[in-house]
Amino acid sequence: MEKEKKEQKEQEKVSEKIDPNDLYADAEAADAEKDAQDDGKPDAEPAAKEKERDVKRQNKALRSELEETKKELEDAKSKLSEQNDKYLRLAAEYDNYRRRSAKEREGIYGDAYSDAMKKLLPTLDDLERTGAYTDPEHIADGVKQTLKRLPDVLSSMGIEQYGEAGEKFDPNLHSAVSMVSDSDREDREIVSVFQRGYRYGDRILRFAVVTVAGK
Repeated sequence: MEKEKKEQKEQEKVSEKIDPNDLYADAEAADAEKDAQDDGKPDAEPAAKEKERDVKRQNKALRSELEETKKELEDAKSKLSEQNDKYLRLAAEYDNYRRRSAKEREGIYGDAYSDAMKKLLPTLDDLERTGAYTDPEHIADGVKQTLKRLPDVLSSMGIEQYGEAGEKFDPNLHSAVSMVSDSDREDREIVSVFQRGYRYGDRILRFAVVTVAGK
């Protein structure tokens, strides 16, 4: 009993020394100090969220750029396909044109050759009839008549005969085999013709072979 009274007195002394108001004040001070420390530190949660938003924005921009690149690639493929189709069509058209032109040239050459031979056949007939004569006079007359008609036949084919004595020598038309001195002739005047020349338009089929006067 004595012991219990003694312990109770000691507890009363301790209680008298500890003031509840002091304990409350100490707690408030501790909280204030903690708040001050927290205010000095950055808020970790908002920073992480902002970083997450930046990552999302970057991902969105990359996806948009990727879609744009895909679209450009598809457009390029489409244009390339169109150009390839045009090239194939053009190549086919050119090949057809080349073949058609070659065939037309062959046809034109064949037609021109046939027309020329048709116009020469009557002359051949005249020569055959002339050859059937036995009388020299009839043969000579037949040859003369054939030669007289032959220039007209050639003219109908567009072939012109040229080369006459008295013409001026032209190296683009004539071939001189000799030069003679003739006071009655002008310089470079054709004196005689050994072989007549023939031309088709501007194309020389055969040069006229002549003798030319010179000093």
